[in-house]
Amino acid sequence: MVTAARSWLLSSYSEIAAEYYDGRRHPTCANFRAASAVILRTWLKAFTRTGSVIIETGAGASLALELIDDLKVQAALILSDQSFAMLNQRSNRISNACLVSDAEQLSIRTASVDAILASLGDPYNTAAFWRECSRVLRPGGRVFFTTPSFEWAQAFREETEAPPMAAEFELVDGRALFVPSFVRSPTEQAALIRSAGLDVEKEVHVDGKVIQPTKRSPKLRPGAIVSGYLAKSGSAQVP
Repeated sequence: MVTAARSWLLSSYSEIAAEYYDGRRHPTCANFRAASAVILRTWLKAFTRTGSVIIETGAGASLALELIDDLKVQAALILSDQSFAMLNQRSNRISNACLVSDAEQLSIRTASVDAILASLGDPYNTAAFWRECSRVLRPGGRVFFTTPSFEWAQAFREETEAPPMAAEFELVDGRALFVPSFVRSPTEQAALIRSAGLDVEKEVHVDGKVIQPTKRSPKLRPGAIVSGYLAKSGSAQVP
């Protein structure tokens, strides 16, 4: 039975923001971020053009900033997060385009961006989010979306007391909190994306063996740990 102290589902990630990116304390988060970067690096390089406008949802300590800088991509980047505490990370302060905004209701004009990047977007992997992606994307625009793999989530969560569609986060002060985490099977995920009027162009799954973490999480399992979905708006041809 889940105790009362462990049953609170957070409405945002603000309470865990201070230590979420501590790779020594929370190696699972760091390992998943590294696996997500493997997928997103390839897609940013292949599909981003000079002058593109990209919005990163649930940005936290922005992975897009790191990748765009490393790849020398000449694009305008907007960082968006519902939680000011998550968005107010030191690495983000080099960007002058930060937006406190719910991923399900972005403060962005219709058909105004070329790409949406959502690294580990499971906290807001809902029908409302995907409809919002469809609204703000220009024709031919893409969504670069990653999530913990269904294979990993199903195996790990069966061993814990986490409620459905939630992840457990253990704070340094000893508290264990549950945060939203909507991880779906590949079939369900593809159907959710298509229900918003988007096409699924690519689906990839990254094994934990491909990353070289400074600390490997004991929570990793054999097989895929992160899945990626490349979705496309409209009927423009792939460049």
